[in-house]
Amino acid sequence: MAPMHNNKQNKVPLRREGVDPAKLTAGVAGPHDELYWAPPKGDAYVPFGQKEWDALIAGTAKL
Repeated sequence: MAPMHNNKQNKVPLRREGVDPAKLTAGVAGPHDELYWAPPKGDAYVPFGQKEWDALIAGTAKL
């Protein structure tokens, strides 16, 4: 967590990081940060990795 002077969550670093798994090592929580998502018609959150990112970029998956 990267709080600001008023103890609110600073969303600017999160926005810059986005959901690209390659940017996780430079993100707010560092290399231990993980992304999860609920795929369409899924009933649970699953890890969001490079394979899912590639599908999103290719247009074969939606967030």
